[in-house]
Parts: sequence; C-alpha cells; structure tokens
Amino acid sequence: MEEKKLVKIYNQTLQGVVSNKRSNRNYTIAFVVCFALMLVLIGFMYVKSLNLVQVVQPNGQTIPARMERKERLMEESLKQAAFETNKYVNTINRYLISEYRARARFYVSAKDLTFIFQTYDKNKYYDRAKEQGYEYKTEFLGSQVDIAQYPYFVRFKSKTTVYDGARVVDAFYVIAEGDVTESTPQFEENTYGWYFSNFKQKYVKQTDTED
Repeated sequence: MEEKKLVKIYNQTLQGVVSNKRSNRNYTIAFVVCFALMLVLIGFMYVKSLNLVQVVQPNGQTIPARMERKERLMEESLKQAAFETNKYVNTINRYLISEYRARARFYVSAKDLTFIFQTYDKNKYYDRAKEQGYEYKTEFLGSQVDIAQYPYFVRFKSKTTVYDGARVVDAFYVIAEGDVTESTPQFEENTYGWYFSNFKQKYVKQTDTED
C-alpha cells in the first residue's frame, strides 16, 4: 500500500516537473519572439525617421539627412587631406626634408610638386635648412572645399615662419589650390585617399602691419 502511494506521489511530481519545464520553455519562446519583434519595430521606425528628416539649403532645396551627413564627412576628410598636404609640402628643416618630400608625393602629382620644389631650391630654402639650420614652420590657417562637381576643388591658406634658432628671419603666407580626386587610401602615407592635381601655390609676403 505504501509502495503504491509512493509511486503515485512520484508520478505526480514527475508530471509537475515536466509541466513546469514545458511552461518555462513556452514563456522563454514567447519572450524571445516578443523581443525580436520589438527590435524589428525599433529598426523600422529609425529607418523611417531618417527618410522623414530633411535638411533645407539656403536656396530652399531639401536633401536627405543621410546624404547631408555623407557630404559633411567628405568635406572634413578633404580639409584634413589639405592639412596633411600643407604639412609635407611646406615644412622644411634639415631632418625632415627627404621624408616630407617623399610623403608629399602621396598627396600631390609629381609634375606639380617638381615645380614647387624647384621654387624652394631656387630661393635657397633647402640649402639654408641643411647648411645653416634654418627651419621653415608652417601654420595651417584654414581651407575651402567645393564638392559640387567632380573632381572636387580645395583651396587653403597657411603661414610659413622662418627661424634661425629662436630668431624669426622671415614670414610669408602660402595660398594653395587644386583639383582633388579619389585614389586608393594608403596607411600611413595617405589614409584619406585624396589626391591633388593642377596644384598651385602662391606666396604672399607678410608685411609689418599683418599678424
């Protein structure tokens, strides 16, 4: 008799355990399904909101937010490429001449660089750096980017200050411009992949009245 009771209790307990496992599994499946549906709904609402957001230009034309963001990123990378180009083309000191001239070739066409380097040679900049220790430090002052059509156009301005030790012996502004096309990014030489052609530099003497 006792044995039959024990068997009955065991069977009831086993059925309860199985039932609880089934209930827990059903709850788990229901939770996962609801969570997945919620994620899908959130993603759909996000994509839809991007399509609804528009940026109004001064002329009244609207452009999608995603396109506007892409253009902003492009402009920033072009400005950074201009900064790097100015650094390698216009910085001159006895320790960096060879390295910077080599790095500049990853940003500017060989034809345009040859003309610039010949100008610096003619003015004895490289000789003064190597023989007298002069240092030509460049300060990037800003850039303008036009991405209305391809190839893009970039103009930037910098200031070169010439030092003989701690003494300032000369200063002038460099105004550069050129067309920019896409090339294959190369780390570390040209991480942005922008390449200048028709690149020209104009040199403006700093007067005593200018900062």
